[in-house]
Amino acid sequence: MEAYYNSRLGGKINPSLLELKHLSSLDLSYNDFNSIHIPKFFGLLESLTYLNLCRAQFQGPIPHNLGNLSKLQYLDLGGNNLKSKTLQWVSGLSSLQYLDLSYADLHTANDWVQVTLKLPSLLELHFSRCSLDNDPSSINVNSSKSLVVLDLFRNRFSSVPKWIFSLHGLVSIDLSGNSLEGPIPDYFGNISFLEVLDLSWNHLNSSIPNSLYSLNRLQFLSLRDTQLQGPISKIN
Repeated sequence: MEAYYNSRLGGKINPSLLELKHLSSLDLSYNDFNSIHIPKFFGLLESLTYLNLCRAQFQGPIPHNLGNLSKLQYLDLGGNNLKSKTLQWVSGLSSLQYLDLSYADLHTANDWVQVTLKLPSLLELHFSRCSLDNDPSSINVNSSKSLVVLDLFRNRFSSVPKWIFSLHGLVSIDLSGNSLEGPIPDYFGNISFLEVLDLSWNHLNSSIPNSLYSLNRLQFLSLRDTQLQGPISKIN
């Protein structure tokens, strides 16, 4: 284990990377850059289709010029100590299919729903532990036709955001570890492609709605550590 930590990259990242004109993939994940900011010149690596900085010990504001990477298909900034007051910069990532900003402080980024759901190719959205809550301004949004994975684990939602029920192509929803209260909404039954639904570690009450039994593609359902009551009904 000690050898692993001693072998990780760290220190200042030299702008000479810009000389690699055809660089399409950059993976610096699981290194230790000792809480430096993400270099702004990363936004000039115009050929990038893949950028992974997951758990690399970056901190500070996310540089908005990352939004210039119009060819980017995969962006993982998760597991760092980052923050962003707005996600408007994401709107420039028109080719993006995978976005992970987990652990970034997004509590003031009230535009996050509107921006991300307008990305035409986005398949997976991972925003766990981002201090998100039920912002009234993010209810009326254009529904995404491409999104299949929605990960909102361990945020501050007190109710299931209504806009989720317009995402009919979703295959996986993780809302575990929030502060969801009240009954499970019947509208989950409208997401007919759903295979994974995790509502564990919330304050849900009442009983399991019959609409969940209509999800005939469902493979994983977690209601662990909720306050649900009553019997599990017979499935017809």
